[in-house]
Amino acid sequence: MERLKIGNKETLNLSAYAVGDAEQLFVTIINKEYGAGARSATVTIQTPEFSANHVKAIFLLSEKNDATAKDGITLGGAPIENDAPWNGTWKVLNDSRANQINIIVPATSAVVVKLERSIGLN
Repeated sequence: MERLKIGNKETLNLSAYAVGDAEQLFVTIINKEYGAGARSATVTIQTPEFSANHVKAIFLLSEKNDATAKDGITLGGAPIENDAPWNGTWKVLNDSRANQINIIVPATSAVVVKLERSIGLN
């Protein structure tokens, strides 16, 4: 697997995980900042050996960034209900270069960034 670099200059309380293959790379970032002093994370994902043709993100958010919320939680802008289909969507990231993605992850939230490339185009 190719190397992945994630910048966290502000040393925020966050975790990041990556998994992928030759055509897709998924990066999950969890911003564990919460409470009155919670900060959003401005994260830079650098993939020097993986040039993406398409970059999308899907966010897991709670109302008012409440870490104890049991209601008002959305994935891809839609709630996950027991009795209805999920209608969330991936958001296309326009602010991305082939090997670097900059993304803001609000406090008490998570995001999955999906990088895709077509073999033979890179």
